[in-house]
Amino acid sequence: MSTFSISILFLLGSGLTGQVPSGRPVHPGAKPSPASEADAKPVTAREVRESFVRTIGLMEKVRGSSLGKPALPAADRPATRAEIVGEMNRLFRAAQPGFFFTPAPVAHDASVFRIDAAQKSALDKLVTLGFVAKIGPLAVGPQPGLTTKQFGDALGFFMARASQLSHLPNSRWTPMLQGPEGSKGGG
Repeated sequence: MSTFSISILFLLGSGLTGQVPSGRPVHPGAKPSPASEADAKPVTAREVRESFVRTIGLMEKVRGSSLGKPALPAADRPATRAEIVGEMNRLFRAAQPGFFFTPAPVAHDASVFRIDAAQKSALDKLVTLGFVAKIGPLAVGPQPGLTTKQFGDALGFFMARASQLSHLPNSRWTPMLQGPEGSKGGG
């Protein structure tokens, strides 16, 4: 590919994203939207609790049994990462009997985790099983809490893994469930 073609692709790509290599907006006079300013605020314990109430409701529909209520208080103070990890760990333990298989462990370095010592083992277990991103803001973030967007990403990551483990895929399309004769590509 010629240099001209590469530069055209770069300009098209930067035009689509509205960014130039420096990361500044294309229109320097543009002000941040109220939504982007709201994303910078820490998520409150009330918001985290409400999110977990909805998450638990969805998981209970799939399981058909109760997973309990969130332990977080409905307070208007910023939620800590330790509280979020504690609730994820509680929910993981409650839902674990409904999981169909154990995933391959995720390799990670637990020494980079920035969390209270009381929650470090729970975070290590959740990262190892793929319920929390190994270098995401929940595990290694510098602030004691998360923004709304960071919490949403962490909860989505958690729910994706929970749904993956609580649904047994069709063995016809899943090589790891086919056994030795199915993995040879014969059928």
